[in-house]
Amino acid sequence: MAGYVPAETVLVEYLTGKFPDAFVCTETPDNLEEVLPAIQVERIGGTDSVITLDVARVDVDVFAASREDARNLSEEVRSLLRNDLIGLTISGAVVADVVTVSAPAKQFWDSTTLRRFVATYEATIHCNPL
Repeated sequence: MAGYVPAETVLVEYLTGKFPDAFVCTETPDNLEEVLPAIQVERIGGTDSVITLDVARVDVDVFAASREDARNLSEEVRSLLRNDLIGLTISGAVVADVVTVSAPAKQFWDSTTLRRFVATYEATIHCNPL
């Protein structure tokens, strides 16, 4: 059976290593305010042209206690994804490219104790079929 290393797995593993003081996840926990800063990675679509090349579209939400902290962390994530991640092998998959689809921007979140910035990326990931 053919398959892909999930893009979320690749990005969560990478970001966890780069931000050991942040809570990196695919689902926001009920106690989000208690685990700040937090980075949520969620695949929202994408394509493939060959079985070993996944072009994943992912949202990366960054949560922090202040607008400035959320913005700064979101920009740091963007810089690393666009400059450092490309060419690395993570969980058996090679990241061939990362493109910013929508740059980090402040988004509403139903809480007065945290701020959220959201960005969308397209990550091209080469992996061997499972």
